[in-house]
Amino acid sequence: MKSLLYIVAIFSLALVSCTERIPVKEMPDVDNGVITMIKATVEPLTLQGLEGVGNYSWNEGHTIGIYGTTVGQNECYLPVKTTVGDNEAYFFGNVVGGDLTIYAPYSKEGSTAARSGRVTIPAEQTYYADPFDHFMYNSTFLSTTTVDEVSFGYHAGLLKIEIKYDIQDIKSVAVFVGNVTADGGYSDYVAGDLAVDEDVEETLVNGHSSLVVKDFPEGIDSAISNPLVVWAVVAPGEYENFVVEISNAEATTSVPVKGPFFVAPCALADKTCVAEKVDHDNTLDDFQGENGEFNPKN
Repeated sequence: MKSLLYIVAIFSLALVSCTERIPVKEMPDVDNGVITMIKATVEPLTLQGLEGVGNYSWNEGHTIGIYGTTVGQNECYLPVKTTVGDNEAYFFGNVVGGDLTIYAPYSKEGSTAARSGRVTIPAEQTYYADPFDHFMYNSTFLSTTTVDEVSFGYHAGLLKIEIKYDIQDIKSVAVFVGNVTADGGYSDYVAGDLAVDEDVEETLVNGHSSLVVKDFPEGIDSAISNPLVVWAVVAPGEYENFVVEISNAEATTSVPVKGPFFVAPCALADKTCVAEKVDHDNTLDDFQGENGEFNPKN
């Protein structure tokens, strides 16, 4: 009996000893200056020149990236699956703290644009037939906060392209800035890293003078009698001319379109970019003869 009591006592001491070597970790929260979960809201989208409102919807595949000034360097936050499906969702990840710079979507390589207060207008965009969907889901987001909530807005503009050509099974539509030297104060880049703060001296850096809308569903056709409308998210500014390239499996058709075009933030361009063959003189060679050599920069 004494032996049994001795064994029990030794076991109890060992259990206490093991327990003491394992510290109890408390879940960090906002009260002690760090965050592991954040509520992200995308504001409803209104575009000057278009009726209606676009409502963003987070899904399970969305991610956000967070930089903290005291804790956290490009931390990937994943959505809480039970909260997606609306413009508000909760995201969780490693501890972050201090002044937070939050961007979406997350990039494993990090975001130099976000670190410098910029959103990226992508030079490659996925086709959406609806203008609000095209704008929202081809946009990137940036915001800052010091608490466990953040709100995202929009900063780019929208260009409407109308294709008055008989072309079947379109695969992509590219838009090039028709003026290379940006004479007269015109913009020469349609995509790149756009400053969120309008007072920044260099509004657009890492610019692209062209962008392409791709990933069209099978069987998307255009006709002179029934033109296809394609939307493109572009940098705000004034553009002298555009060249539109429509491609399918068989050929690429280049169409110069005279401007000027003015695009304001969160607004539709002041005129539609109509790609059509007006007459026999409406060729790229004639366009270059009138406006100078056209050599798009990437």
